[in-house]
Amino acid sequence: MRKISLLILFTFSGFFLSYAQSQNNEHPISIDKDCNYCKDGKHVNDSPYNISFKKELPYLATGIGLLSTGLILRSTNEKEPFTVEEINQLDPEKINRFDRVAIYTDNEESKELSDVLLYSGMALPLFFFTNHHTGKDFAPLGLMALEVFTITGGLTMNSKFIFNRTRPFVYSDEFSLDAKTAPNARLSFFSGHTAQTAAFSVFMAKVIHDYHPNMKKGVE
Repeated sequence: MRKISLLILFTFSGFFLSYAQSQNNEHPISIDKDCNYCKDGKHVNDSPYNISFKKELPYLATGIGLLSTGLILRSTNEKEPFTVEEINQLDPEKINRFDRVAIYTDNEESKELSDVLLYSGMALPLFFFTNHHTGKDFAPLGLMALEVFTITGGLTMNSKFIFNRTRPFVYSDEFSLDAKTAPNARLSFFSGHTAQTAAFSVFMAKVIHDYHPNMKKGVE
């Protein structure tokens, strides 16, 4: 039932998002010749996005809805943390080889790097302040970033409490019993760090491309 619920959430997310933002082709194009990112310094001044409350409402509703559903699933989650007996019965040979690599990896530096990448990725929209082409549109771009965060976070939370997938380290003897019996030991799929970092990186790249469609290779 939980897997069916996740499928429905993904389906409706795509349906609502298809009605949201669109590129702005309604205004005449003016040329700015002082852009270091575009070929020959020629840049289109107008905002590439046509944003309005009506267009953003589906995004906002989807993000809030997904987060709300995730919180409901968390509060009604019937999976209890692992007991010592359950941990002793786990067999590493029964999980796929792709995940098996992570069983024996306990690297604090990797954990710290993962956190750095996450927070750096989420801070990428602040770059819009530093560019005179995007600075004037920081409010709508900030709203779009919020939508990215809520939708990605909502999908991540839903998947974690629908699948209750065991983290690979639970199978390892090198990790503490406290870590293995913690509630989040069953919340492996999918990674919130990976999802948010990827989402904000793609969002950033898409915005830069849309503001600089004539972008040259390299930056002066």
